[in-house]
Amino acid sequence: MRRRRITNGVASLLAGESGYVRGLILQALLAMTILGLAINDGGQIVSAQVRAESVARVAARAGADTWYRIHQPDRTKADAKAAAAKIDPTATVTDVDIGTDGTVTVRVEKQANTLVVDRLGFLKEYATQVATDSETGPAPR
Repeated sequence: MRRRRITNGVASLLAGESGYVRGLILQALLAMTILGLAINDGGQIVSAQVRAESVARVAARAGADTWYRIHQPDRTKADAKAAAAKIDPTATVTDVDIGTDGTVTVRVEKQANTLVVDRLGFLKEYATQVATDSETGPAPR
C-alpha cells in the first residue's frame, strides 16, 4: 500500500515532520506578534494616562495661580488651556471648573497612539485616557 503524497498549498506544509515544525514556527510567530501588539498598545495607553495627568496638573496649577492673582474666570480658563497646550498640544482640556473656595479643577483627555485598541469597537473606550487635577492658589500670609 503506497501513501499518496500531498503536494498542494498549506496541506503540504503541514504534512510530515517538516510540516509539523513549520506549523510550530507559524504558531510561535503568531503568538509573538499578538504579544508584541499587546505590549505596544498597553505601553501606549499607560504613557497617554501619565501624560494626561501631567498636563492636568500643570493646567490646574496655572489656572489656580491666575485665579489667585486676578479672580477672572475667563482669563483663568484661558491660562489653564494655554498651559496645557504648551505641555502637550495633542491633549484636550475638556473642562475647567473654579470652585467657591478658589480651587481650580481641570479635566484633560489624551488619545493613546495604539495600533489595535482604537480600531476595535469594544476596546475604543480605553484608547482615550482621562485625568483630572485640582489646585488652589498659595495660602494667604
